[in-house]
Amino acid sequence: MILEQIAWANSVDPLEDFESVQKTSATKSIGPLKDKFDGAGRLYGWLSVHTHWAYEGHVKAMHLEDGVTSSLFATSKFKACSLALTALILVLAIKVFSSIRRSEIETVLNSPEKKLDVEAILDGKLTPSIAELRSLSNLSSLSSLTKELASHYPEDEDILDLSENVIRECTEGNKHG
Repeated sequence: MILEQIAWANSVDPLEDFESVQKTSATKSIGPLKDKFDGAGRLYGWLSVHTHWAYEGHVKAMHLEDGVTSSLFATSKFKACSLALTALILVLAIKVFSSIRRSEIETVLNSPEKKLDVEAILDGKLTPSIAELRSLSNLSSLSSLTKELASHYPEDEDILDLSENVIRECTEGNKHG
């Protein structure tokens, strides 16, 4: 659902009228996102296999030993895969937002440094500094994190694939700038 919402935001951003926005399907927005970011389509397929419990996804969640079936959701490998997936979705969200709101972001990032608004923080409305906002576009820490995850699970196809996608998205620009 998160990936669909990112795709939907990408699709509706240039639309001018409410009716067009309202008619835009989040699911069908994956196509335009895939045109912009190579890994989005494959990620959507991978998520679909796991979300809809296709056999390939289902067997990853179960373990049978001595006639006893157990769930594998609490394993360190499952958590590593979840972290790699979270990193990839975060990278895509940052890249999509950066591509659809480039001018607004440039205006904010080029404005004079401001201090954090303590009252806003206490009210639960965190106001990041310009330096903190600038650091969001530096995706190298997410790339490093997923490289480390993959090094711990060099035989796990899911972790390797998710990590490779994070690294690729962090090092390459999107297809349209």
